[in-house]
Amino acid sequence: MATRHVVWNEVMEAKLVELWQQHTSLFDVSSSTYHDRNAREKGWDKIATELQLPVNEVKTRVASLRTQYGKLIKPKPSGSGQKPLTFKQNWILRHLNFLKAHVMHRPTESTLRPEDTGPNEDSQAPLMMTIGQKWQLLLLAVSLQAAHL
Repeated sequence: MATRHVVWNEVMEAKLVELWQQHTSLFDVSSSTYHDRNAREKGWDKIATELQLPVNEVKTRVASLRTQYGKLIKPKPSGSGQKPLTFKQNWILRHLNFLKAHVMHRPTESTLRPEDTGPNEDSQAPLMMTIGQKWQLLLLAVSLQAAHL
């Protein structure tokens, strides 16, 4: 039998966030109960019972909201265009602000070594092509194919 997924609305999510905030063991690593699996499971059970939903639905929604919040507060690269935030994104920023002190963004690092940054004559790495170059190559291949027909 297929399980039905919950369709969340703003009221349900607001209640979820309110309950989530009350259980520091579910988000605060400095909480004495954060590393206690039983305490965390009790927290999830209490929230699920209050919302009258299965625990897995609650956990899934919390994970989704947490991920969205993390992406919204992550610093954007300089020069990247800034689109206006949607109503939902603003809602998430306002309601999940309690997580701000608990979300840590790690710096990104390149796995390339400095000597690997460009091809040389001994390199067998594929060359990067611009979209224009790809179109030219495609047109050349089509015209060669047509010439053989």
